[in-house]
Amino acid sequence: MNISPFSEKDFDVVNWINDKLTEKPPNECREVIPSMLKKLQLCVEQVQEVLDESTEQVLFSLPKVINDVEKFEDQATNIKQKITDLKQEINSIKNNTGESLTKLQIFDDIKCKMEVTKHALEEADNWTKLIADIEILIENEELEKVTKRIAKMQKSLTVLKNVSDYDKRKNQLEELKNKLEIILTPMLNEAFESENIEESKRFVQIFTELDKHDQIIKYYIKCNKNMLRKKWSSKIYDKKCTLNPVIFFENFYESLIECKRQQIILYKKLFNIDEIPAIEALLIQSYGDLFNTLELPMFELVDISMKNNNAPLIMLLDLYSVTEIFVKNIQNDSKINDTFNWNDVLINIYRPLIPQIASYKDLEYEHSKKITEIKFISNDLVDIVQEFAQTQLTCFRASEEARRRCAIFNNCTFPGMVFAINKIFSSLIEGGKEILKKILANIKIGENWDVFQVCLNFLQSTGEFLRELYLMESEFKCFLITNENRALNASKYLLTEDKQRELQTIISFLKDVKSEWKLFRETIQGVERLCSHIYQTFYKISFRPISHYLEQVNKIKFSNDNYSDAYRLAPGEYITQIGQYLITLPQHVDPFFMRENESITTALTLSDQRYSDANQEESYTNVLLRILSNNTCDVFVKQIQSLKDLNNVASSHLSADIEYLGCVLEELGVKLTDTISQIMNLLKLPSEEYNLKSSSIASSKIAAVIAKIRNIK
Repeated sequence: MNISPFSEKDFDVVNWINDKLTEKPPNECREVIPSMLKKLQLCVEQVQEVLDESTEQVLFSLPKVINDVEKFEDQATNIKQKITDLKQEINSIKNNTGESLTKLQIFDDIKCKMEVTKHALEEADNWTKLIADIEILIENEELEKVTKRIAKMQKSLTVLKNVSDYDKRKNQLEELKNKLEIILTPMLNEAFESENIEESKRFVQIFTELDKHDQIIKYYIKCNKNMLRKKWSSKIYDKKCTLNPVIFFENFYESLIECKRQQIILYKKLFNIDEIPAIEALLIQSYGDLFNTLELPMFELVDISMKNNNAPLIMLLDLYSVTEIFVKNIQNDSKINDTFNWNDVLINIYRPLIPQIASYKDLEYEHSKKITEIKFISNDLVDIVQEFAQTQLTCFRASEEARRRCAIFNNCTFPGMVFAINKIFSSLIEGGKEILKKILANIKIGENWDVFQVCLNFLQSTGEFLRELYLMESEFKCFLITNENRALNASKYLLTEDKQRELQTIISFLKDVKSEWKLFRETIQGVERLCSHIYQTFYKISFRPISHYLEQVNKIKFSNDNYSDAYRLAPGEYITQIGQYLITLPQHVDPFFMRENESITTALTLSDQRYSDANQEESYTNVLLRILSNNTCDVFVKQIQSLKDLNNVASSHLSADIEYLGCVLEELGVKLTDTISQIMNLLKLPSEEYNLKSSSIASSKIAAVIAKIRNIK
C-alpha cells in the first residue's frame, strides 16, 4: 500500500478512503474494507518499529556528543587566553621600541633625499656634457637615446628649480625638445598615414616621455584631416561627382563616419586608452574645420551642382537631406557626453548650404512658377475662366507642396516660402485682371446672357479663391507657431543673421493676438480687390439691359390726345422688356446665389455691404433684385426728369409704365421706391386737379418738377 499521501499537509481521510473505494466495483467494497484495515495495521506496526530503533540509537550516542561539546569549550577558552597574552606582548614591544623605529624611518628618508639630491647635482654638473652628447646623438639619429637623455634632463631640472640659471637651463631643454620634435614630425606623419602600428606606438612613447602628449594628439588629428582631404581631392574631379553630386556627398559623409570609427580603434591601440569621448570629440570638431579647407570648397561644389541642374531647388533639398542624415548618424554613432557643444560643428557642416538657402525664395518661386503659370490657350471666355479656376487649384496644391519642402528645412525657410507663394498668387491675380478686361470687352448693348454666365462663374471662382486663401492663412500660421522651436533652432545653422531676424519677426507678429498682420496680406488684398471688381462688372452686365431700355424714354413722342384709353393704360414696349428681363433674371442667378454656396457668399458679402446686412431668410437673388429695382427706379426718375412738354396722354402712358414696373417688382418680392411712386401718382392727376391735390401726394420739390414737365402753372 502507498502511504505517501499521509505525509501531505492537506491530507483528508474521507477523500483518501473514497478514492480507494472508487477504484473497486460497488459489490466488492465490503470485501475491500477489511483488507485495507489489515494493511494499515501492518504499516503502523512497521513505523512503530522504525521509531523504536531510531530512539535507541539517539540515546546510545548522546553521552559521546556531550563529551565532544565539553572538549570544544575548553579549546576555545585556551585560544582566547593565548590571544590576550599576544596582544599584551605586542603592546609591550611597541612601547619599548616605538621611538627607535621612528628615528630609523627619519634617517631612511634623509638618506633617500640625499641620494636624489646627489644624483640631481651630478646631472646639473654634467648638464653641458649632456647637451653635447644629445647633439651628437641627434646627428647619428639615435632617437631613443636622445629621448632618454632629455627625459633625464627633465627630471634633473625639477630638482634645480631654485638655482640661478634655472630659466636658461629650461630654455635649453625646450630647444632640444623642439629640435627633436621637428626631426620626428615627418616620420610621425608617415607612420600615422600608413597606419604602421609599431612605428606609431614608438613615436607616441617618445612624445609622451617628452611631455608632449597633447602635441601628438594634434598631429594625429591633423594627419586624419590630411587623409580625408586627399580622399576628397581624389574623387572631386571624378565624372560620377558631376553626374550625381548628391550620391557623391552621401558617399563622402559615410566615409567620414567610417573613418571616425577606424580612427578611434587605431587611437585605442596606439595610446592604450579605453575611454574614447575625448578623441571622438576632437575628430568630430576636425570634420567641421575640414569642410572649409578642402581643395574645392563644398559650397562651391554645391553652387556648381545647382547651376548645372534643371531643378536646383530639388537638388538643394536632396543635398540638405543627405547632410541632415549625416548629422543624425554622426550624433547617434558618437559616445560623447551631453556637455559637448555641437553648435560650431553643425554650423561648419551646414555652412556650404547657407548661400543657396539665402536664395530660397527665388528658388521656390522659380520651381513653383513652372507648374502654376496661367496660360490662355483658347480665346473663348468660358474656357478662359475654367483655366483660371484650374490654375487656382494648381497654385494651392503648389503652396502645399512648398510647405512640405519648407518642413524638410525644419520650417526655417518659412519667410522665403511665403514670399514665393505671394509672388505666384500675384501672377494669378494679374491673370484674373486680364480675364476681367476680356469680359468687359465682350459686353454688348442689351442683354448679354453668355457674358452674364461667364461673369457669374468667374465671381464664384474668385470667391472660392478668397475663401481658400483665408483658410490657408490660418493653417500656415498655426503650422509655423506649432513648429516655432524647430524653426528657430534650425535657423542658427542654416540662415544668415538677417534671415534669422526676419523669421523671428514673423513669429512675433503671428503670436501677437492684437496684431492683424497676415502672411499673405498682399495676396488677400489683391484677390479682394479683384473680387470686388468682378462683382462690379457682373452688376454692370446685369443692369446694362435695363439702362439701355430706359434710354428709350426720351425717344417716345406723343403728338396729341387722340389716343384711346386702352392705349393710355397699356405699358410701353421698353418697360415690358425691362419687366421681362427682371422676371427672367432669377432663373440665371438662382443656381449660384444660394446661401449654401460659400464661395459666392464670400464674394457677395465682401463686394456689397447690402448682402451681409440682409436678413438670413432673404435670398441673395432677392437682394440683387432689390438693388437692381432701386437702381432702375433711380435711373427711371432721372429719365423722367429730363423730359419736356409732357402732355396728358404721355403722362397717362408714363404712369401706366411705372405701374406696370411696380407690378413686376411686386411679383418678384420688391417694391418701387417712394420717389417714383409719388411721380406715378402725380402723372395720373388731371391737369386741372394737379395744383389742388399734388401737395397731398408728393413732396413739394417732386411736385414742382413734374408740374414743370407737364407745363402746369
